[in-house]
Amino acid sequence: MTFRIAIGGCRCADGITSRNPLVRELCSRLAGRLERLRSLGPEMLAKLPTVLSDRERIDNRVVRFNTYRDKHESGDALIVVRLPTYIGSAGVGYMYAEGILLKADSRVTEPDEQLLWFYR
Repeated sequence: MTFRIAIGGCRCADGITSRNPLVRELCSRLAGRLERLRSLGPEMLAKLPTVLSDRERIDNRVVRFNTYRDKHESGDALIVVRLPTYIGSAGVGYMYAEGILLKADSRVTEPDEQLLWFYR
């Protein structure tokens, strides 16, 4: 059995304003990935794999970013970019996830926080 205690919303909007430069950089990279996804257009977003994982080097560490496409019964697809738990130098873990919602009618919107909670 596992559990987690979250302090904060695990939103990059919170991380961008952090006093910690590493957290700001992590969120900046995550936000950049999300913006690149937004620029793809609905047809390309619908064709994304269900899970995509890749790595970047930040401050002499390798950080893994995961992208998920989760199709809902409504026909909508939640697309999430997530930084799995990243343990900083003080032993504090950081987890951030942001996403977009591809509606069944091909509109791209912001998802409700409830939809993102599973990934945070």
